[in-house]
Amino acid sequence: LGRMRFGACATRVALATLLFLAFAVALLSLDWPNSPHRGAWAAWFNHVLQFVLIGSTMALLFAALDASIVASRLLRRILSAPVDPELLRSGLQGTTLDYPIGDPARSHWVRFRLAVEVSAAVNRLIYLPFVVLLLLAPIRSRVFDAWDFSLPYVALLVISMVIAVRCALDLRKQAERLRSHVLKELDHEAERWEIQKVPAEPDAATGPGAGEASTSGAPPKLHATLLRRLAAEIRSVREGPFRPLSQEPVVRALLVVLGGTGGITTAEFLFLAR
Repeated sequence: LGRMRFGACATRVALATLLFLAFAVALLSLDWPNSPHRGAWAAWFNHVLQFVLIGSTMALLFAALDASIVASRLLRRILSAPVDPELLRSGLQGTTLDYPIGDPARSHWVRFRLAVEVSAAVNRLIYLPFVVLLLLAPIRSRVFDAWDFSLPYVALLVISMVIAVRCALDLRKQAERLRSHVLKELDHEAERWEIQKVPAEPDAATGPGAGEASTSGAPPKLHATLLRRLAAEIRSVREGPFRPLSQEPVVRALLVVLGGTGGITTAEFLFLAR
């Protein structure tokens, strides 16, 4: 959680942006894009604006990347982190936690919901670098002037998009791993309750459901049914990182960028073909 604070995030993003910006300048120096400026002031204004656009793209890109990496680390850590008992009993009333299923199953549900909320918040950041990338393509169209896309410039944009896509997919993969772990634990616990014939005694030290019957207040068969229902609800979630791939923010953002680029290409063909 300390790594997710604004100061720590800003430091990492600034450092990564400066390093990648140096790489971008070195790459573009191989074949700097053509600049149809008129006069020295126009040339300097264009170069500074180009530098600012690339720098802002890199900053947004690494902000999304950093948030994705830290969120993925958090999802890995919460698998073994304890859940506050007060949260289980009073913090989330009116939800699935009202099922009489015992604290271990409730803890798994809380971990899963945390993964959904954190991933959904990070997914909203994925759109930011693609917005700037969408602006970079049309403003260099030959429809407006004698602009061009040099090979290093295209390579830089492609590298940026690959980084953005990778960070989004890594977070989705980690969230899927956490859901699989939670479902495995719930299914295993449900199986243990299904084979149990009588409720566990409150002072029982061993056996499936030991010490849980007094907290859940449900017979073993009902307890197993509720655990199966909880697992089914988790499998049915279609929000945050568990949306269909076609509804993923990174997929939509890529389609927007490709659609904008295709529109500019069509305009060039219609207006400049002659």
